[in-house]
Amino acid sequence: MAVPMVVCFFARRVDSKRKKIIQNWYNRFVASDIQVYLEMELSDMLDIKTDLIYRSYSDLKSLKPDFFIAFGGDGTLLDSLIYIQELGIPVVGVNMGKLGYLVLNDPDDPDFVINYLISGDYVTEKRSVLNITNGQELDIEPPYALNDFVLYRGEYSATITVEVLLGKERLAIFKADGVIVSTPTGSTAYSLSCGGPILHPQTKTFVITPIAPHNLNLRPVVVPNTETIEVRLINPDQAILSLDTRVYKATTKPYVIKKAPFYMFLVRPPESSFISSLREKLFWASDKRF
Repeated sequence: MAVPMVVCFFARRVDSKRKKIIQNWYNRFVASDIQVYLEMELSDMLDIKTDLIYRSYSDLKSLKPDFFIAFGGDGTLLDSLIYIQELGIPVVGVNMGKLGYLVLNDPDDPDFVINYLISGDYVTEKRSVLNITNGQELDIEPPYALNDFVLYRGEYSATITVEVLLGKERLAIFKADGVIVSTPTGSTAYSLSCGGPILHPQTKTFVITPIAPHNLNLRPVVVPNTETIEVRLINPDQAILSLDTRVYKATTKPYVIKKAPFYMFLVRPPESSFISSLREKLFWASDKRF
């Protein structure tokens, strides 16, 4: 007897429209003899009574699901990292947001996803992850980011002073609204809006992007992901630190940023590619002259 496929459903915000959509996905997956585990709060939001519940990373570590399905925008998929961390569970994104570089599946077509998951007709992309430490116990769990590390002024009205080291060598010291250290996955997010380059997700690089620097010569820098990047807030002590969607109060102790010793795996549907996503999301094929 074949072992049934096991998947975990995850969502952050569920309004009445999203509730109906996720309930439909749940029913279609169960009807296809797939075991569906619901995150505890999602089970309550969907009004689905089931014993197949998970709450945390440790639950997934024991459960070992085949896929983790995130319903929402890119931010929801980024939050999947909190549960998955180094477990290597492939993530399927269902687009209930607006832009969606990472959540690529149509919310109205669960059967398409079921069919390609069962048949294996999909591509799994590995994405590099940032690992952040600062020489003391961080009040950050987990200390990882799939998109970016951001140090910024928050509600503080003036610029902040930031020092950035690459390896042991000072790269720059500058006044700005902040600085971003981004993975290739995050290069189409905040870094892009600050003038950073788009990096193909399979490049072994990070990009350091200043946010509104008070120095016209300062530009984004692409560096190998084998480098250690150190970011230090010189003043004041009121800045904010964010790892993807999670926000914390920054400290003046240096933040050391390295490539994590694991990848996050994203499932890409058949006949989909990073390049086709760029064409669609950035309207690169919409020039009426061609």
